[in-house]
Amino acid sequence: MAQYQATPPIPRQLPVQYEPPFDQPWYGIDFGKALARLWQKAFVCSGRASRSEYWYSILFLALINIGSKVLLPFVTKLFPDDIPAQFYSGLGIVVLTFVATVFFMFTISLRRLHDANLSGHWLWLPISLHLAGPALTLYGIVRVFKASLSGRITSLDEPERTQVSRMVEQEGYLLIIVGLACFCASLVIMLVLMCKESNPLGARFDRNPVLLAMPSPAPYRIYTQNEYWQDTTPNQDIHPETAHFETATQYNEAEQRGPGIAPEPRI
Repeated sequence: MAQYQATPPIPRQLPVQYEPPFDQPWYGIDFGKALARLWQKAFVCSGRASRSEYWYSILFLALINIGSKVLLPFVTKLFPDDIPAQFYSGLGIVVLTFVATVFFMFTISLRRLHDANLSGHWLWLPISLHLAGPALTLYGIVRVFKASLSGRITSLDEPERTQVSRMVEQEGYLLIIVGLACFCASLVIMLVLMCKESNPLGARFDRNPVLLAMPSPAPYRIYTQNEYWQDTTPNQDIHPETAHFETATQYNEAEQRGPGIAPEPRI
């Protein structure tokens, strides 16, 4: 009786990690490589960025902001008797951190929009709302504070001063509400834009754009009932699979004739 040796199991091979080109998104990137790409493409607005690359970068920038706030008291303690030095050192840390964070967020947000096949101009909508919100809120606070000082108006009587102060106070509270709504709307719009799925057509924003072109079928002439239902050009390789038929009967007749045979005209 013949004996057969069992085939040993084939070891499973893990897929090799492929690093895409510099201007293309890296799907499934880890935290370290995302930070490396964030630094390398700090001044690059073209190309694309995957969702994992974007959110890892945002996490790092958030940690930088938190770290600067924690480091601020320790820096001011280096100048215990010099109040101007404390002020300027703390202001310098806050300004540098804010400018660097905003710049990195702007460039990577552009690349994230490109990965979703969206123009970078979409970013101006949340930015404008994000700037208008605090401005309106601050102006509303000023209006409310001005309403509390309306008693200093000496050219009006007491009832008129009270009515004017109430109107100014109501306008101030309304501006505060509108400003907070604009700020929240900017965050929601930004979140929706950055969470959009990747679109291969976003390759048009790469340095060397290569679009995925699908082969289009050959154009066929559409005949009416008073014309030939298929072209009868001589020496034409006619095949039932590629010919144009209006009914199933015409297809069966052409299949019986075979390829290379000119069909009979239908009038």
